[in-house]
Amino acid sequence: MNCNSTELTSEQKELIYNDFVTFFKEFNEEQLKLVKLFIDTYKCYYNFDYNGCNKLAILYLLAHLVSVNNPTSNTGSNVGNFKNVSSMSVGNVSMSFESIQGLGSGGLSSFYGSSKYGMQFLMLINKNAISVMYV
Repeated sequence: MNCNSTELTSEQKELIYNDFVTFFKEFNEEQLKLVKLFIDTYKCYYNFDYNGCNKLAILYLLAHLVSVNNPTSNTGSNVGNFKNVSSMSVGNVSMSFESIQGLGSGGLSSFYGSSKYGMQFLMLINKNAISVMYV
């Protein structure tokens, strides 16, 4: 199943898979089998070709899809509850987080916010998601 009329060639699929394996060393063999499945359908989530600046976003999307579809993984997913963290404290140090602008606190933000890969994907596709201020 491909959500775009343009089917990926076997060479394109192999390129994406090889880039994924090179970039993400933390995934095991079982998880890598899922990557091959999601390569065929990534355009259902992000309808861009695998080139230029979209390459990294697509790799993070694939990593996110694998992590949320493999509840026994240790790759950064809160599978099941999709709970976003708004603040956390350790000792006398605390940090607060805000939802990515335009996505709100539920829906897409909850789904992509359920793994470290999904959060990175959102940051890559939403160039205005984070502004850094040096003091």
